Amino acid sequence: MITLFTNFRQISRFLSCISFTLLFSFSAFGEGTPQLSPTVNDLVLLSIASFSGVASDFAYYGTNGTTQGLCFEVKDASEIVYLGLGLEVNADGNTGTSPGYSFRIVNSSGMVVHTGAVTSGNANGTNYNQLVNGPNIGTMTGGYNITNSQYVFNPTAAGTYCIEFDANTFTSTTLGGGFLKNFDISIANVAGNVIPGRLYSQNWALRTPCNSSFGCTGDFFAKAFEGKVYVLTDDNFVESIDFAGSGFRGLGFKLAFNGSGPGTSGDPVLDRRSLNGSILTNPDFKIFVNDPDPNCYDAPVLGDIIGSPSIVNQSISCDAMSNFCVDVTVSEPGLIQVLFDFNLGDEAYTDGTTDRILTYRFVDGGPLTHCIPWDGLDGLGNAVDVNSSVPILVTYYQGEVHFMKSDLEYNNPGFVVALEHPISGNFQGNHYWDDTNIDASGDDDANIDMDNNPATNPPGMGLNPPFVELSGQTQPAHIWNRNTTSYTIGYGENNVINTWWFGHASVEGPLALTPCPVVTCDQDAGTNGTLQICEGETVTEAELFASLGGTPDAGGTWSPVLAGAGTYTYTVSGAPDCPDATATVTVSEQAAPDAGTNGTLQICEGETVTEAELFASLGGTPDAGGTWSPVLAGAGTYTYTVSGAPDCPDATATVTVMEQVGYDLWVYLEGSLVDDQGQNVYNNTTMRTSLNDLRLLPGQTGGSIFTGTHYIPALGATNQSYNINPWSYDGGEGPLYDSGGVLVSGDAGYPSTVTDWVLVSFRSNPEDGTEFLCKKAALLHNDGHLEFVGEECCTLDQTQSYYVVIEHRNHLIVMSHQAVPIVNGVLTYDFRNQQSYINDPVGIGYVGQKQITTGVYAMFAGNGDQGDAIISSEDTDINSNDFNMWSLNKNMFPIYHIPDYDMNGDINSNDFNLWEKNENTSVTSVKRD
Repeated sequence: MITLFTNFRQISRFLSCISFTLLFSFSAFGEGTPQLSPTVNDLVLLSIASFSGVASDFAYYGTNGTTQGLCFEVKDASEIVYLGLGLEVNADGNTGTSPGYSFRIVNSSGMVVHTGAVTSGNANGTNYNQLVNGPNIGTMTGGYNITNSQYVFNPTAAGTYCIEFDANTFTSTTLGGGFLKNFDISIANVAGNVIPGRLYSQNWALRTPCNSSFGCTGDFFAKAFEGKVYVLTDDNFVESIDFAGSGFRGLGFKLAFNGSGPGTSGDPVLDRRSLNGSILTNPDFKIFVNDPDPNCYDAPVLGDIIGSPSIVNQSISCDAMSNFCVDVTVSEPGLIQVLFDFNLGDEAYTDGTTDRILTYRFVDGGPLTHCIPWDGLDGLGNAVDVNSSVPILVTYYQGEVHFMKSDLEYNNPGFVVALEHPISGNFQGNHYWDDTNIDASGDDDANIDMDNNPATNPPGMGLNPPFVELSGQTQPAHIWNRNTTSYTIGYGENNVINTWWFGHASVEGPLALTPCPVVTCDQDAGTNGTLQICEGETVTEAELFASLGGTPDAGGTWSPVLAGAGTYTYTVSGAPDCPDATATVTVSEQAAPDAGTNGTLQICEGETVTEAELFASLGGTPDAGGTWSPVLAGAGTYTYTVSGAPDCPDATATVTVMEQVGYDLWVYLEGSLVDDQGQNVYNNTTMRTSLNDLRLLPGQTGGSIFTGTHYIPALGATNQSYNINPWSYDGGEGPLYDSGGVLVSGDAGYPSTVTDWVLVSFRSNPEDGTEFLCKKAALLHNDGHLEFVGEECCTLDQTQSYYVVIEHRNHLIVMSHQAVPIVNGVLTYDFRNQQSYINDPVGIGYVGQKQITTGVYAMFAGNGDQGDAIISSEDTDINSNDFNMWSLNKNMFPIYHIPDYDMNGDINSNDFNLWEKNENTSVTSVKRD
C-alpha cells in the first residue's frame, strides 16, 4: 500500500483568482474517472469507507475545508455542475449487494447546498465510456444521463464547493463495499462547454485492485496506477506527474504533494529525508486530474539569483574554524542549494565524500537576501583551507515539489514529471532523494530484480540506486521493488519514501571563491601633523590632508565632524581583512584680525582727512596698527587693512568720507535795510554796513576826534555775537576777527560788505524748538548772503531735507517755510523772496517776515529782549520788554549793542520808532528753546 502526502507552508492563491473563465473548444469531456483510469481496464477506485478507516479514505462527510476533501471551483454563478456517479463497489472493484449511498455538496462555509442518493435504479455513471464522454448536454448523446435533477447542481454564487459521501451509507468492506469505481464531476458554462481543470483534492485516496475482469493476473500488487495528475505549487507552477508505464504499484494509496518533504522541523535538509517506520505526512498542494484552469491562479513569476554569491567571514579571525556564510540574494521565493564541490570538481554531489551541500529556503513574504551559514568544514568534517580557492556551485530552484510515497511496494521504472506552466521555465527532469533514514537492518535493498542481491541487477540497469541523490538523476529514477513477501518490512513497506524535483532551476557557477585570501596590508594614513587656522574658521579636509606627514592614501575619512581647533583623525579602512590605518592632525587657531566695521565721516570742503579721524569713524573694535589706502586726501572711500599673516586672511573695513554740505543761504535784516535817519524808507537791494564802517563789529577798533579810540570786544567770550544768554553758543568763529585794540588793524579782517553776525541752525521737525542738528554763527553780507567761517563746518546727512532757522540778536527768529533738500551737495534757501514759516491753523495772527516791498521780505527788527521764554514770550514776540531794553540804553553812541535796532551804532529815537512800528503785531510761530 502507498499514501502520498504534502506539507509545505503556503497561503493559497486559488480562491483569489480572477472571475472570468477560459473556454475550451470541445463541448463535453468527463473529469474524474477518465483521467485516473485512462482505459476501461485501468481500474482505479475512490476509497470512501475502506477497512483502514478515515486515515486511508477521503471525500466522506465533514472533509470540506480539510486536505481530505474532493472539491471543485465554480468561477461564475451561471455555470452548471453535472455529476456522473457509479455504484458502490468492494475492494476488488465488484458491485456489492447494496450498492446505494448518499452524497451532498457543501460550500466553503460548510453549508449544504445540494443533496442526492444513488441507487441501483438511478445511478448514471456505471458506464465507463459514457463517463469519458461526459454529460449529455447540448448535442452530446453518448455521455451519461442527467435528466435526474440530483445529478445537476446550479450554484447561486461562484466559489469553492466540495462533494461529500456519507460513509455510513456505504457497506462495510468486509461485506463487499466501501469504494466508488466510476465518477465524473464536470462544470460547464452557459454555452454548454465543459471547462476542465476545476476538480481537485489535496489528498486523493485511491485503490488499484488486481481484478481479472479488468485483465489483471498476479498478486495483490500486480495492478499499476496508470493515471496522470497535475500539481499546483504554492508559487503557482503547474507540474504533471504521468504514471503511465511507471510500475507504480501499492494497491491502496493516496496522492498528495508538498513543497518541503515529510518532515516538519523547518530545516529543509532534514524535512526532505525519507521516513523510516512511518506512514504519516502532511498533504498541501492541490492535485487536479486535468491541467488547472489558468484563470484560477496567478501566473507564476520566474526568479533568479541577483548578483554574484560570495563567502563572508563572520569572525574576527580568518581561519578554518571561523564562522562563514554564503551570501545570496534572489528575486523571488525559492530554494537555494550551495554545493561545495571538493571531491571531483564535477559539479555533482557525491554522498560520503568531501562534497558538502548547504540548503536554504526563501519563503513567500520573507527577506530575499540571506547569508547561509558554513562552518568551514567539508563533507567529511575536515577543515577547509580558507586561504585558497573554494569551488562552489549555487543553484536556485522554484516550483519545488515533494512526492511522498507511503507504504509503496513498487516504483519501477518510475513515473515521469513535466513542467506545464510556465512554459519558459528551465525544467531539468531530474529526481532527487535522501533515504539516509531508511533502516539498514532489512529495508535498505532497493533490489530492482527482486532477488535480494544488489550485484545481480539486470544488464544495463547498473548498480542499485544510491541512498542519497542530491545532484539529481535523470527521470525516471529513484526506483525499487517489493523485496520480500513480508507485509511489515521492505524498502517501501511502512516507510515514507520521498522524491522531489523542481519546476525551474537557475545555476550560478561553478565559482571559485576565497573566504580568507592572503592579504598584504599596505594602507597608509601618513604620519601625525599640525595645522594652524584662523580663529572662527572651519578646517577643510584638503587642509587636514595636506598637513599629514608621509605619503597618506587618498580616500580616507576624517573624524570627528570638522570644525575649528581640535585633533582630527584620518582613517584609511583596512576592510575586510586588514586593520584600519590612522593618523592625526592637531589644529590650533590664530586670533583673527579685526578691522572693525564700515563707517562714514564728513569733513569740511578742501580738508585733508587724517588717519586718526578715519580710525575713529570705524565701527566695532578695530585692531590698531593697520594701514589706510589710498593716499589720504579729501572726499572718497578709504580702506583700513589689518594683516592676517600668516594664517588668517587680511581683515578690511572702509570709511566713506564726504565733504561738508555747501550752503547758499540768503536773508535780509529790516534794521540794516531801513533808513537810519528816521525816514522809514527801505533800501531793498543792499543792507547798510554801518556797524562795520564805524568799526563797531566785535573785535574791531575805531575812533574819531569826537569820540576818541574805541575797541569793541565781543558780546561773549568767543568774539562772535551769540556767546551770551539766551543763545549761549560757544562757536569759535569770532577769534578770526579781532584787531586786538590796534587802530591800524581796526577792521579786524572783516570784509567790507559784512553787515553783522547771525546764528544759523537746522531742524528736521519744525515744531521742536530744542532740535539743533547743527548750529553755526555766520557773517551776513550786505546783499543778504551768509558766509560760514572757521575750520569747523556744519555737517548734515545729504540724503535728508532740513528746515533752516536764522536768528539775530535784535530781530525776530525765522525758519524756512518747508524742509529744504540738499541738491548736489548744496542746501539752498533764500528768505528774501518768499515768506518764511508760519503755523497759524486757528488764526492767532502769527507772522513770518515783513514784506518791505512787493516780493521782498526781511526779518522783523525790534526783538531786543530774547530772554527766558518761560517767564514771557519775549524771544518770539516784539513787545514792551524790547522797549524797556531800548529805554535803559538809549543815547549810547558809538556802541555795538542789542537795542540798536536800526544797526547804526547809535541808540536813539530812530530805534524807538522802528520798535514801535513792529510792537504787538509781530509774533512768530517758530519755536525756540
